[in-house]
Amino acid sequence: MDCVLLASGSKGNCIYIGNETDAVVIDAGIGYLYRTLGEYQLPAENVRGLLVTHEHSDHVRSAKAFLKSAHIPVAASGGTLSEMERNGMIPLSSEKILLGKGIEAEFGTLRTAAFATYHDAREPTGFIIDDGDSRIGVCLDTHKV
Repeated sequence: MDCVLLASGSKGNCIYIGNETDAVVIDAGIGYLYRTLGEYQLPAENVRGLLVTHEHSDHVRSAKAFLKSAHIPVAASGGTLSEMERNGMIPLSSEKILLGKGIEAEFGTLRTAAFATYHDAREPTGFIIDDGDSRIGVCLDTHKV
C-alpha cells in the first residue's frame, strides 16, 4: 500500500492510503483536494471513501466539496458525523458510514477499523487500514497514546 501525506499542520491535514485498485483519503483539510490528488499522480478514481478523524476545520475544510465531486461515502465516529452534519460539512446526498469500536467497514479491498483517540473534539478516532498484505495505522492530533 502507498501512504502519501498530502498535508499536515494547522493549515490542513490530508492523507492518501491506497493500493493498485482502491484507496481512501483520511481527512480533507486542504482546498482543491481532487486536483491535489492529480498533482501527486494519485488515481482519484480509486478513492472509495473519505475517513474523518475529527471535525476541526483543519481536517474537514474541503470535505463537502470533495464528497460532492468524488461521489464517495464519508466514514467517521457518530460524534464526528453528527458535528459535521450540524455544521453543513456533508452533502445531503452523501452516504454516511459509522465507524467506532468494534465497527469495521470495507472500501473495495481495504478493511478499515477505528479506535478512540484523545483530543478536544466530539468523538475523535484514528484508523487502521488493511488490504490483506499491509496494515497502516493513522492517529492525528491525539493528546496521549
